[in-house]
Amino acid sequence: MTDVLRERVPAHVIVLGNEKGGSGKTTTAMHVIAYLLQSGFRVGSIDLDGRQRSLTRYVENRKAWAE
Repeated sequence: MTDVLRERVPAHVIVLGNEKGGSGKTTTAMHVIAYLLQSGFRVGSIDLDGRQRSLTRYVENRKAWAE
């Protein structure tokens, strides 16, 4: 995706949520994030589960492993 096109495309918000634990929210989020990054998109993520922080820990672990 070129920088010119990137400037014209508005941001999209994808929300994954379910009150049930173990339903695959973090796994689905990581697959969506990985696909978008691989496709050349810029991605930001917010983990709103301040108690478990599953998405945050997953990203931190992957970064540590890559280093």
